[in-house]
Amino acid sequence: QTFFLLLEQGKLQRQLLEATQDVQERPSVKLRRMSLRLAAAAVLLGLIGIGSFWLLAPHRHATPAFVSVLHNDIDPGKDRAILTQPDGSQVSLDRVEDYQRMADSKKTLYRSVATPAGGQYRLTLADGTRVWLNSQSSIRFPTAFKGKTRTVEISGEAYFDVAKDARRPFFVKAGNLTVQALGTQFNIHAYPDEAAAKTTLIQGSVRVVKGTDSLLLVPGQEGESDQPTGLVLNRDVDTAQASAWKDGFFDFDNQDIQSIMRQFARWYDIQIVYAGKPGTSLFAGKMQRSLRLSQVMIGLGTMGVHSRLEGRVLTILP
Repeated sequence: QTFFLLLEQGKLQRQLLEATQDVQERPSVKLRRMSLRLAAAAVLLGLIGIGSFWLLAPHRHATPAFVSVLHNDIDPGKDRAILTQPDGSQVSLDRVEDYQRMADSKKTLYRSVATPAGGQYRLTLADGTRVWLNSQSSIRFPTAFKGKTRTVEISGEAYFDVAKDARRPFFVKAGNLTVQALGTQFNIHAYPDEAAAKTTLIQGSVRVVKGTDSLLLVPGQEGESDQPTGLVLNRDVDTAQASAWKDGFFDFDNQDIQSIMRQFARWYDIQIVYAGKPGTSLFAGKMQRSLRLSQVMIGLGTMGVHSRLEGRVLTILP
């Protein structure tokens, strides 16, 4: 079945205004009609307003009317991951408790948990450290921490709430980055298809190391790494924005359409195709990750982002 969504936000807003004026002028006659019109307009505006986006680029104006063509719809991601045992065997996880029941081994063996596209997962390590994995991410860890340090390896994106242990610092390796912490909360965004890796500190303190460069972060700061510049310190960052995915939201800040679509591709397990050259406009806004893909595209559609969904291929139209 093909759905054609043709919504005009400005028109709906005018309907709300006209409905309000009607009830003020002739309340006894127009009350029921106004209620029906108001309800219909409110439903559509509410659907658009589930996620609020703002176009930041001054040289381009949002198109009031937009068309999204959907031949199907796609549900959001959910809790699921693959646990790889020390012997190489794999177990499919779809509940947090599945992993926690397997975490009691006393031998220092290594396991890994990986989330697919359209997946996320939360686990607790042997020392009590809690880890949230975003889509297409993985973590390798020992079944028990021994010695003077605690070390894990990740790829993709992960949020850490590190259990305090002053005698054994906690290390996270992400590619050529190493993050050292004692007891703290931080987010690491280190996808291989992103231009830079970012470590954002929420609580406590961490040291970010890349080669001979290092940064000591305090809460509200971010260490950013890319190939040309090494490590860069970003001050006064929005820590809630950096970890919004963990709390169930997309939260974009001055991001172009390609950056936004990379996140959608991971969460909805879709392929993104551009029918023309991607625009350079910047967007900001917040949207629930529990929405179906059609609802997300309606939100972006108010900003003039036209799209077509066929199977698991989302085409961004000129």
